[in-house]
Amino acid sequence: MKNLQTLLGITKQELTAVAIIVGGLICGIALKIFAPQDNSHLHYSALEKQIFATLDSVASQQQSTYSGVGLQGNALDTAAYNTTPEGKAEQKKSNSLPTKPINLNAATKAELMMLPGVGEKTAEKIIEYRKLQKFSSPADIMNIKGIGEKKFEKMKQYLSVGKK
Repeated sequence: MKNLQTLLGITKQELTAVAIIVGGLICGIALKIFAPQDNSHLHYSALEKQIFATLDSVASQQQSTYSGVGLQGNALDTAAYNTTPEGKAEQKKSNSLPTKPINLNAATKAELMMLPGVGEKTAEKIIEYRKLQKFSSPADIMNIKGIGEKKFEKMKQYLSVGKK
């Protein structure tokens, strides 16, 4: 063992780690070659397929609404940013309008930014407002500084105040 350590120029712990990894690989290959082929996992029940579909939809929803933290420690909605080839995040404004009403009491920052006339700062104001008090009607959005009658008229068809 000491000869192998000296030959490879590694410590005893590194040699042990390499031995474990190589042993695991050999066991895996042996199982793949000599284990009987069991394809029962390919025949999922309808319930299992429904569970997988639900998990996939939850994962895609979480991916599109994930909020992280930027370099300065401020909140960052990844759905509101494009990443350039250089790895820099550039903010984008979604030109698509919501396809269903947005719940003011539960919407993410990215969802709120889909509303006509709502940018990042206004979305943050809406979130801060609802922390203090829930929206009881869509018209309550006019309590947010920067949202008046004209903006409300443009966005009211996309607003709801459903239960959280």
